[in-house]
Amino acid sequence: MKKSLILYLFLALAFVPFTGAGLEIPGKAVGTVSPSSGAIYYSPPTTGIEDATKGLCSGGDIYTFTYTFNMSAMPDKSIESVFLLIYNPETGKWVRVGEQAYDGGETVKFRVNFGELYNRNSVGGEPYWYSPFLGTSKFKLVGDVEERGRSGGPGVAVERSNRPNVGFRRSLSDETVGPEIIANFRNPQWKKDDLGDNYTYSVEVRSTEPLDLAILGTRDATNWDVYGENTRVAQTYNWKEVIWEGAPRFSKLEFVIDRCS
Repeated sequence: MKKSLILYLFLALAFVPFTGAGLEIPGKAVGTVSPSSGAIYYSPPTTGIEDATKGLCSGGDIYTFTYTFNMSAMPDKSIESVFLLIYNPETGKWVRVGEQAYDGGETVKFRVNFGELYNRNSVGGEPYWYSPFLGTSKFKLVGDVEERGRSGGPGVAVERSNRPNVGFRRSLSDETVGPEIIANFRNPQWKKDDLGDNYTYSVEVRSTEPLDLAILGTRDATNWDVYGENTRVAQTYNWKEVIWEGAPRFSKLEFVIDRCS
C-alpha cells in the first residue's frame, strides 16, 4: 500500500511545472498610447499647431497619437522589423500603420498622424479600412522574423508572412485598448465677408459626446489665440457644419476641442 502511494505521488509530481528550477514563461511587449482620447482630422496639421496647443491643453497633441511598447520582457530579440496594427471599430478591420526596423532596443515608439494617414489615396488595397472613425480603438505590435526564428515559445502567435524574404509574422504584444476617438473633423472652409475685414470660418464635425469647440488661430504665425470658445456641438454620428461668423483674419488656424481645464 505504501509503495503504491509513493509511486502515485512521484508520477503526480512529474507532471507539475517546477518553477523553482528557473522555468521562464516568455513575455510580450507592453503597449501604451498617449493621449488616451482625442480627435481625428481629415487633413495634415497646420505647421506649428502642436506647439500652439501646448498652451491650450496638457500634452498638446491634437493630431498625433504616440504608441509606446516596452520590449524588455520579449524573450526573442531576433526580430527583423515591427509594425503597428490599429483597430478601426467602425469597419471592424485592423489597419496596418507604420513600420520600422527593430534593433533589439528596450522601447519601440510610433507617432501616428491620422490626418496624414487618411490622406493617402490607397493603402492596403481597401482605403475604406483606413477611414476616420469614432469610438474606442485598440492596438497591437506585430513583427516579421526570419524563418529560422519561427519558434516564439508558448503563447506567441505565429503565422506565415506574405512579405518577400520573410518567413513568419507573429504578434509581439497583447491587444491593448485605446485611444478613444471622440470627434472627427473634415472640410474646413473660410471666406471673407462682403463688408469689412471680418471672415467666416466653418468645419464639419461628428462626435460621440457633446463638445465645446473653438478656433485656434494666429495672425503672425507665432502668437496663437483662441477664438469663439464654448461653441457647443451636440453628440451626433452624422456630420454637422459648425460656423463662426465675424471672426478676425487668421494666417493659420485649426479647429480644436475646447475641453481643457
